[in-house]
Amino acid sequence: NWCWKIIGTGEQKDSLLRFILKQDLSNQLQYTEPVSYNMESEYSTASIYVMTSRVEPFGMVLVEAMSHGLPCIAFDCETGPRHIITNNIDGILVGNENPEKLAEAIATLIEDKEKRSQMGTAAFENVKRFSSDIILKKWEALFNELLPAKN
Repeated sequence: NWCWKIIGTGEQKDSLLRFILKQDLSNQLQYTEPVSYNMESEYSTASIYVMTSRVEPFGMVLVEAMSHGLPCIAFDCETGPRHIITNNIDGILVGNENPEKLAEAIATLIEDKEKRSQMGTAAFENVKRFSSDIILKKWEALFNELLPAKN
């Protein structure tokens, strides 16, 4: 009884819409284009965030989703998700290019509400390390190290 929402744009939009209609999935699988860059209302009604990117330099959307207490599932690409998600603590990383493992991870969180809740709480805490205050302090420390004050 879960409803999946795909938010985005791209070259596969038409084939996705045809698939939804052909399989009569309009009650379980919804597609929408982003109406703004403010996704807070979407995050607040979600239970899980799944990133299906196979290449992701830094998944800012993962940080955003986790800051709303969502456990995240993503492929373990060379960069990006593995630097944000702590596997099996605040989300799940699955082998890159392995949709079967992605499906298993999704099923795990759907079936285990307690695990989903624990991961969501851990996600909220984990992404505090990316807060502007913490990042600003790191930049200041770096500049102070590189450019020491002159006497």
